Amino acid sequence: MVGTLACGNIGQRSRKLADRFKGACDGQHFLIPFNDVNHWALTVVKPNEEVVYYMDPLKRRIYSQEWTEVVDNAIVFYKNTMNTPMLKKKVSWENMAGIPMQKGSVDCGLFVMRYMKEICQDKEV
Repeated sequence: MVGTLACGNIGQRSRKLADRFKGACDGQHFLIPFNDVNHWALTVVKPNEEVVYYMDPLKRRIYSQEWTEVVDNAIVFYKNTMNTPMLKKKVSWENMAGIPMQKGSVDCGLFVMRYMKEICQDKEV
């Protein structure tokens, strides 16, 4: 996925993301770097399974209500567009444990790129 989702309100951003999910194959992951107030984290979305994995180099819990709402709505919009019923009442968000943690205060972007590289190379992060 290439492009930005930073412009627009929550509904507009959700619809842009849902449009990107339309070509998803079973088991496909979407790697979405996310910046919230000068800190990068990685959101890994499996829209067909209604699962989102959150990878934060500072090991913080998901704290952006706006971002979770954008992604949750995008999955619902995508499923509705594809005429596929939701499997669950709510999208499942999981914080990933055991991922490498940044040691400095400005390394988050590099760690997010590392996570994406290792996922693409099918390594355990």
